[in-house]
Amino acid sequence: MKKKSWRVISVGKQGFTLIELLVVIAIIGLLASIVLASLNTARKKGRDARRIADMRQVQLALELYFSNSNTYPPRNSWANLSADLVAGGVMSAVPTDPTNNATYAYTYQATRGDAGPTACALVSCAGYMMRAVTEQTNFMTETVTGVGTVTSCTSTGGPPYNYCMRI
Repeated sequence: MKKKSWRVISVGKQGFTLIELLVVIAIIGLLASIVLASLNTARKKGRDARRIADMRQVQLALELYFSNSNTYPPRNSWANLSADLVAGGVMSAVPTDPTNNATYAYTYQATRGDAGPTACALVSCAGYMMRAVTEQTNFMTETVTGVGTVTSCTSTGGPPYNYCMRI
């Protein structure tokens, strides 16, 4: 009587055992999970880079608005800022967060431009503060006290992080 072999794939009398195939599949699964984790980190960094680019684009639009009217938009929210910049012909549309998630939102606050900073009257807005919440890195190194709808842009130990601009 001949012994049966538990070879799964056989070429002649040689082949792979079921155990060998399971080990190879487990190794491939482990490598795939490592690659997917790395891709997730890269996506977060990409979204953060987009947020910073959006903030710089709006900063340029605000400077153009200021050069035309000698004041920054006196609004205290991102939605109202959008109306001012689009109506003023400075931008076609104000950028939105890449995730469209309420956690990662852009905020804007017009200020008088002093060291405080304090909210401005409707006519004399000599400064502003903008904030974007990022996923990976804290880009804020100095303490800036938030005013109105802009929350504090102080350095934090963990997410959500802040990227702030203050003029």
